[in-house]
Amino acid sequence: MAKNKFLLFSIFFSAFLFLGANFVSALEVNLGLGDNPDLPKYISFIFSWAISVGGTIALLSFVIGAVGLIISGDNTGLAGDSKDRMKNAILGLILIMTAYLIMYTINPALVTPTLTQLPPAPTIAVPIPPGVYYYLELGCKGDSSSPNASSQDHIDSAFAGKIKSIKIINDKKNNVYYGVIFHNVAGLENVGPCSQPIIDEGCQPVGISAYAVDIFALNKNNNTSPSGTGIDFYSEAYGYNVGAQNRGEGFCTVSNNKINGILKIKAADLDFGGGGSSYDCGYSKKTLPQYKGLYTTFQYRPGSINIKGKYLVALYSAGYCQVFSATAANLNMQPFVAARYSVEDIYIIPTTK
Repeated sequence: MAKNKFLLFSIFFSAFLFLGANFVSALEVNLGLGDNPDLPKYISFIFSWAISVGGTIALLSFVIGAVGLIISGDNTGLAGDSKDRMKNAILGLILIMTAYLIMYTINPALVTPTLTQLPPAPTIAVPIPPGVYYYLELGCKGDSSSPNASSQDHIDSAFAGKIKSIKIINDKKNNVYYGVIFHNVAGLENVGPCSQPIIDEGCQPVGISAYAVDIFALNKNNNTSPSGTGIDFYSEAYGYNVGAQNRGEGFCTVSNNKINGILKIKAADLDFGGGGSSYDCGYSKKTLPQYKGLYTTFQYRPGSINIKGKYLVALYSAGYCQVFSATAANLNMQPFVAARYSVEDIYIIPTTK
């Protein structure tokens, strides 16, 4: 009997040493958690640690009961208590293992949980207000202005003469497409170096020191929603007046159907004497010699402009320009013609307002 008791004690004492070693190792810092353990690894570690602790306590209780049984001798009370302790220890081990098996059978993730990554939060695009933004550095870098949507006789002092680039943000939802012409001289009625019309969306360089600006809304649907009926160019002041035409007025009409987006034409192509012009040009029935000889084009005879609708007409010569949004009855009274002898290029821009 004593031999059997000693054998039983030896078996469970060995098991105790084995599980006890696992328990001690469970207290070490790097128990498979790695350098940057996440929450599931911590939960798995705590669960395994709790199983090890429970099993170790159960085995320890069994060993204590076995020792008590061995030394009980004829003490029936001690022997009974020791047997009960051993039974309870075995029952505890069975419960621990059963609980583990049940949880693992239901879902292994209950024993070794994993952390499911949440989907990234959706990126909410904050719309940029439409308009023209001024930048103090090339590439649309550095300090910028608020959006500008209307012409300015005097650009704000923080940006006057300092604009290196601009960014155009169009309001496509409402079919508003912005464009600009920068002026080197303050006051849109004055003449000075000008930029070419800029209409491309996004970041664009500015090649001049700008002190004034024409900002317009380009009519991209001019064919289907016309800005007007077109532009008349005359060789004399007040050319649209019937009485002036009776003096032998030369004229050229650029009808709206020829204006698809921004139209750039040479002033020399507006030939009042015919001359193969692709536009509707001619002169009054009262023929005058000047329309058959020299200076028969709008380049050298800019008299007046009749703007019939929502258009901008920009006259250029050697980089200088003046922009008109309404009929100019007498160009000889305008700074551009007074300062320059001839007109070189003409930009006609259909607008929405």
